[in-house]
Amino acid sequence: MLYRILGLVVTVVAVSGADVCRLPSRLWCSSRKTADDCQVTQQCSAQDWGHETVAPPVDLVLYYESLCPFCKQFITDQLFPTFSKLGTDVLNITVLPFGNAEEYQEGNKWVFTCQHGKGECEGNLMATCALKTTSFNSTAYLPFINCMETQAKKHTIWPALLLNCAARNNVSHTDISSCMKSDEGNKLEHQMGVATKAEGVEYVPWIVVNGQHNNETQEAAQKDLFLLVCQSYTGIKPAPCTSVLSTDLKVSFKRSRKSKFAKKGHY
Repeated sequence: MLYRILGLVVTVVAVSGADVCRLPSRLWCSSRKTADDCQVTQQCSAQDWGHETVAPPVDLVLYYESLCPFCKQFITDQLFPTFSKLGTDVLNITVLPFGNAEEYQEGNKWVFTCQHGKGECEGNLMATCALKTTSFNSTAYLPFINCMETQAKKHTIWPALLLNCAARNNVSHTDISSCMKSDEGNKLEHQMGVATKAEGVEYVPWIVVNGQHNNETQEAAQKDLFLLVCQSYTGIKPAPCTSVLSTDLKVSFKRSRKSKFAKKGHY
C-alpha cells in the first residue's frame, strides 16, 4: 500500500548475538545464524537449514504531525524505544509527517496549513526532508525525528533545532535545509498529504499495524508498543521480548485467578 506510493517501509537495528543466546537452549538450532551466535554450529550441524522459513516482520505505519502532544509522546515514549530494542527481522517502520494539515496548490507550489500553526508545517517539512536526506533509512532518520519531538515546542526555532539534532545524530543539516527550500521537498510533503488522505486518517497519532487500524490496536500501541510488537511477531521471539512476554503471561494469569475468585464471592 504505502510502500508502493512512497517506498517508505524500512527496518530497525539488529539484535546482538549475546542477546540471541538468552533464548532457551531448545531454540539454539532454529537457524544457522542463531547457532553461530551461540557457538553451537557443530552441534546443530544435522539441522536442515536449507528449508528455513522467515517470519514476516511486524509492519507499523505512523501518521503524525510535528507539534501534536500525543504524537510527541508516542514517538519519544513508545516508537523510538521499541525501535532501539528490536531487530531488523522483527519491525518495519514507516512515518508520514502530515497529520491534520490541509493543502492547496498555488501555481507550481503546494501551500500547507497545519493544526498547530505555521511552525508545525515547518516541522512536518523538516521531518519529511530528513526522510529524504537519509534515503528513508529508519536507522538514520528515526533518532533525528525522536530528537526533534523531544525538543519541539509551540514556538520552536526550527533552524536551531535542526542544527542541534543533525549534529547529535550524524545527519546533514545542509541537505535537510536545502530540501526544505526546494520544489522536491514541497512535492514530497504533498505526497505525504496524499497518502494521509488516502488512508482516511481521522486523528493523530494514527497507527496502523500489519495493515490494520482499529481502536484496540491503537490503544495497545499507545499504551505499550513494545509488548504489542512482541506479541504480534510470528517468528521465534527475540531475546528482548522473552522477559516482557513472560511478565505479561504472569499478569494475565493473576488477573484470571482474581476474576475466578471474585465470581466465587458472588451468588
